Order: sequence, then structure tokens, then C-alpha cells
Amino acid sequence: MALKGFLALVDEKLSEAFHYVAPDKTKHRKPFIAALDKAKAQFDDDKPPRGDKAMWSINNKVVHFTPKLGANPVKIHEGKSAFFIPSERFPNALAELRKDVEAGELDSELHEAAEGDLLAGGVKLSGHRVERSDKPARAGWSPERRAKYEATQAAKKGGKPA
Repeated sequence: MALKGFLALVDEKLSEAFHYVAPDKTKHRKPFIAALDKAKAQFDDDKPPRGDKAMWSINNKVVHFTPKLGANPVKIHEGKSAFFIPSERFPNALAELRKDVEAGELDSELHEAAEGDLLAGGVKLSGHRVERSDKPARAGWSPERRAKYEATQAAKKGGKPA
């Protein structure tokens, strides 16, 4: 066999290592910082946020702050994702959190929060429709139903050309 020396150096198991792409844990910083800036702007304008992406609410001069990446809470400290901050210190707290994010101290926590938006294999939930195998495919209209519909439409038009 002429290729014996060459084949001795080849390792087929390295194909997986060649195609592996390491996850970039820093890519979640920018959207999280943008969300923090939006929360600060809303707070400064006395404009309470709405929806499931809302990071804060205020009652009795106390802010209930839940940092989120998208709609997923970020567990910042000891598995906690909800914090209570006096309203006068809330802008300072956001500024400090922003500094920590920029320094990369929360990269792993942000990556974990982003994992909630992914299906197995790293496919985003929002971009793909999951097909249900237990639901039968729709057959469409029967010829009788189609004829009845066309007759109803023709009667509505009163014989007018389309």
C-alpha cells in the first residue's frame, strides 16, 4: 500500500475539532449595555417600562430591579436576579453595573441568560418555527366547500364582473 506513511499521520477524529466554534461570551455585553442605557433613560424621564423585557418598577421610592438580557433574567450575584434599590441611588447603581459589564465581570452570567433563548444546537427560538409532529397536516378545502365559497362570492358580487 503506497499511502501507508500518509495514512499513519491522518486522524479522522480531528474533523470535529476542526469544525468546532467556541462560543463568544463577550457578544452579549453590547445588547445588555443598551438595555441598561434604555432603563436609565426611562427612569430619568419618569417613564415606567412595560412588557416582559422591563428591568425595573418603582413603588414607595424603592426600585425593584431585575436585570434582563432580552426577556431572560440575569443572575448577577449568588443566583439572585431581583434587587431592591432606593430610587435616589438607582442611576448610580446602573452606572456601576454598566462599568462591571464593560470590564467583563458578568460575561458568564450574560452567556447563561442568553442560553434560555436557544434550542439544543444553538438555534434561536425566535427565528425558527418548531414543527409539531403530533399535529396532522391540514388537508385544505374540499371541492364541495370550494364550490360553495365561490357561489357565495358570486352572489355577493351580484353578477358584476371582477
